[in-house]
Amino acid sequence: MNFGMVYAVLLVLFLIFGYIFKENDLKHYFLISDILLALPAYVANPMNGVYFDTVRFQYILDQIRDANLISGLSGGLNWVLNYSEYAAEPVVAVYIWIFSFFKNNGMFFFITTFLFLIFLSHLLLKVGKYFKVSHWNLILIQFVILTTFNLFYQIEGIRNFLAFMIFAWAIFTDLTATQKHEKVEAIIAYIFCMFFHPIAIVFVLFRLLLALKNKFVFFGNHIFDAVVMVILLIYNHFMTFIVNLLAQVSELPMMSSLFSKSQNYVYGQTEFSASTGRAEVSFTSMVFVALIVELLLFLSLYKDTVLPKGYLTLYLYIIAFTIGSFMNSQIYLRAIMLLLFMSAPLKALLFSTERLKDRTAYLMFFYNLMTYATAFVLFGYWYVAVYQTVAL
Repeated sequence: MNFGMVYAVLLVLFLIFGYIFKENDLKHYFLISDILLALPAYVANPMNGVYFDTVRFQYILDQIRDANLISGLSGGLNWVLNYSEYAAEPVVAVYIWIFSFFKNNGMFFFITTFLFLIFLSHLLLKVGKYFKVSHWNLILIQFVILTTFNLFYQIEGIRNFLAFMIFAWAIFTDLTATQKHEKVEAIIAYIFCMFFHPIAIVFVLFRLLLALKNKFVFFGNHIFDAVVMVILLIYNHFMTFIVNLLAQVSELPMMSSLFSKSQNYVYGQTEFSASTGRAEVSFTSMVFVALIVELLLFLSLYKDTVLPKGYLTLYLYIIAFTIGSFMNSQIYLRAIMLLLFMSAPLKALLFSTERLKDRTAYLMFFYNLMTYATAFVLFGYWYVAVYQTVAL
């Protein structure tokens, strides 16, 4: 039995039992379902002849354990902080080292996947509370996101999509915060994201840009946003300047490694082009088109003020950045998934058709058809391209 078959069954059961228990405590239902959905990660392994990053992380964990046996736990920590490929990224290094305490590598993939799912669930709970969305609609949104997203990419990649999910949670928490501790939690999450994966730095900078605009730009906000989005649309033409600018700070501790790794994302075609074909770009672009249509439909039915202040602007920044990254497959494909995670508030309002008083039933029919069709088509593609190559 492969990963895709088990994951499909778990998603269907998540939907069925969600419908049965939709009026009960959603927080606990999400917790239980997240544990079950993450379980396949514990035993997932690529079939013979197929390579995924799970193999690389297992090798690193085994090396840390060997160092632990020779020099104690401090020896393993010393090795990962000084000699591993994450030597200059202490947050990542310590995170991996912690899982060397477990004899089975499966705990590393299971817990990391569980954290990803927990942040998704908690984001949806926050969205549901803010917009007063029904439990059933939140369950449907989680089902759609998980069906559209390739969960095995989270399992094997560990860092990228977990950082994105935490960022999506942080930005909504930040912009809807009513208490100081919520702002503090969001700031901590931003910092963690940046140290957990360098690509998150770009999106945290967008958040800082938004904050600076709100504080210092007193007129022409729309002009400012338009200029920013134009720059993001064409930024790929200024790669040399951007890399040279990043190089100026690459001598700082930890920044050298971040700069080195970031170059693969800035130029984008070194390692990823070998494993990313036209099919993946085409199918993932289908998600991007669906998200843009979703946004246009949302704007035609709701005023942008219904979203937390600044959320729509940041969303548009990332859309512009994604379009500008089209020739860079590493960034382009991943940014689309960040938009998928951040689309949760839009989906929450569009799924709540009772708010629209049946004025646009035909639009809602089209939206639901597009959303579910995209999700099922993507799941089918992920099954053929990835899921069936992973054994349990």
